[in-house]
Amino acid sequence: MKNTLYMLRFVWRADKTAVLTEIASVLLSTLQNTYSILIYKLLIDGLTDGRSLAYMLGVVLLYALLQTVNYLFLPVSNKLSSRLRMRLEKDMHGLLLAKAAVTDAEKFDDPEYYDALSKAAANSSECAYSVLENLKQIASSALYSAAGVAVLAALSPIFIALCAVSVAVDLLIRGSLAKQRFAYSEEIAPLARRSEYFKGLLFSRATAYDVKQYRGIGTLLLSKYSDALTKKQKLESEFQTKNMLGSIKSLVSAAALSTLVPYTYLAWRLFAGAVSIADMTALISAFQTALSMITNTTNFLPELKTAGMYAAHFRAILEYEPKIEGKAEGLTLGAVDSVEFRNVTFAYPDGENVLRGVSFTVARGEKLALVGVNGAGKTTIVKLLMRFYDPDAGAVLINGRDLREYNVASLRAAVTTVFQEFPSYSVPIDEFVACAEGEAVDTARVADALRRVGLYEKVMESGGLHAEYSKFFDENGVVFSGGQLQKLAIARMLYKGGDLLIMDEPSSALDPESEYEINRDIAGAARDKTIILISHRLSATRDADKIVLIEDGEVRETGGHAALIAQSGRYAHLFRLQAGGYGEGSAV
Repeated sequence: MKNTLYMLRFVWRADKTAVLTEIASVLLSTLQNTYSILIYKLLIDGLTDGRSLAYMLGVVLLYALLQTVNYLFLPVSNKLSSRLRMRLEKDMHGLLLAKAAVTDAEKFDDPEYYDALSKAAANSSECAYSVLENLKQIASSALYSAAGVAVLAALSPIFIALCAVSVAVDLLIRGSLAKQRFAYSEEIAPLARRSEYFKGLLFSRATAYDVKQYRGIGTLLLSKYSDALTKKQKLESEFQTKNMLGSIKSLVSAAALSTLVPYTYLAWRLFAGAVSIADMTALISAFQTALSMITNTTNFLPELKTAGMYAAHFRAILEYEPKIEGKAEGLTLGAVDSVEFRNVTFAYPDGENVLRGVSFTVARGEKLALVGVNGAGKTTIVKLLMRFYDPDAGAVLINGRDLREYNVASLRAAVTTVFQEFPSYSVPIDEFVACAEGEAVDTARVADALRRVGLYEKVMESGGLHAEYSKFFDENGVVFSGGQLQKLAIARMLYKGGDLLIMDEPSSALDPESEYEINRDIAGAARDKTIILISHRLSATRDADKIVLIEDGEVRETGGHAALIAQSGRYAHLFRLQAGGYGEGSAV
């Protein structure tokens, strides 16, 4: 019930007029349905008692009037219901998106939380509307049932007992079916998501290239998809069997308790002369009305409970309080004069330690290079520095203060990062670079950033700064190669600026000439800034003021390029391996 009331708040907030209209429609419908129970009794009694033609016409006209008002009310109600659904979709999805933006990164590593987020995004607005619709149906059925029961109480109270028995049996069966449905939906969700994931890969353009190159990958993905689909369909089949058996039980009990027993009793009473024909019509109508409406109520109650269970996912997401994101308190970070990792240890949730006692420093204006094999922990260092996560032990300091002392917004404004894997968006290029729209975009700065990475001419020849990136929405959109996309990401970094620039494999898709030119331009634009560079190409790190070699989450070597080469340690070994690949004497 708490979740039901929680969702109703959003419904009321979205469209009060629509909610009030639904309440009015329930009252009007109840009035008409109640009158429909008695109309045949009124007409037969009027005929038997010799009432006037005016009386008989009045009975019929009142019924016609109530029905006409209900018919006229229906399109208005439908229009407002449609508006309510649209507003709920906008409001509730907006809330979820806003919450996702301030959800800590570690929660996206939690499959249970991510599952709840996916379900909330898929069902939240429809779930809220379903709560209103179910409550409307329950209220309507309850009022209608009350009218039917009142007629039964006046004419033959024993029919109330027959209703109660029939409904109790039906409620037990339907309650069991509702539990089965919810358990089924919870169990099948991960299987459905898994099968859809592999099916999506098989239809993906990027995967198509991979399948053509590595034949086995197609067989592997198809096998994974087939396995997930088989398990999903097996679960579906088992559920349908249980649902069929439950439905048969419900239908058999309904036939016995709602038809055979009451009609046999009524026929006996009519034969004995205990009830009149007029009373019989009212009894039949009232009994069927009360029974069907009470059954409807019991049917909608489990539906309402199910909606409340799904609402729990939405509520859990909105009530989640982030530990890092969205926190306004703390110092405002301005200039970045120094960065220090002090004995930092960190592990991702449910994982082994990625970093173990990592320590290093970098001062303003210096260029620090982090090197090491894949999985050494280099990118994790960047994520800690951006405060996507907090260390488990030790501290990350800027200007001598723990990172946690600064508010997150000012930290992210002062630090600019380019990751090797970055998202691309189908938006105009100037908005992509500026991460803004409309008047907030400084087109002169966008053009300058594009010039620095060598993309300006390409963009202008392809439609200009306002041209759409990709052909996803616009067939005239600009398409970039992998290397050009990395340049676009670096242009975005140059546009934003910041005191601390972090580049995580920013030039992995670039040719050596482009890499050299971009590194030169970045160095020129960041003479008074601090640069942290992660690269597998050790040729890009030899000009760094300080090089830190990370292996197995630990700092193994620190120093300048010449000093590390002279040590003939791990760095020197890796550098010579790469240099050998370019040929003796090559400037790598």
